[in-house]
Amino acid sequence: MNLDEANTMAALIAGMIASQVALSKFLITEGVISQGALVAYLEKTVATLTPEVTDVRSLIPLRNLIAGIQMERPTTTLQ
Repeated sequence: MNLDEANTMAALIAGMIASQVALSKFLITEGVISQGALVAYLEKTVATLTPEVTDVRSLIPLRNLIAGIQMERPTTTLQ
């Protein structure tokens, strides 16, 4: 894989994570799902997958999703 392909893959993965975080936060805000329950479920999933995964880097997107869901919203509005 050349550098351009690697950058493209990184951008695709980052975009996928961002869209999942946005969807999850929307569902949490609308009261469809509980933030605590979702984070607990995702953390359990990571713990379950970790022993089976040969390359732990493959779990980075899932860990980034958890971190994104747990991030606080900014208290000031952007102008």
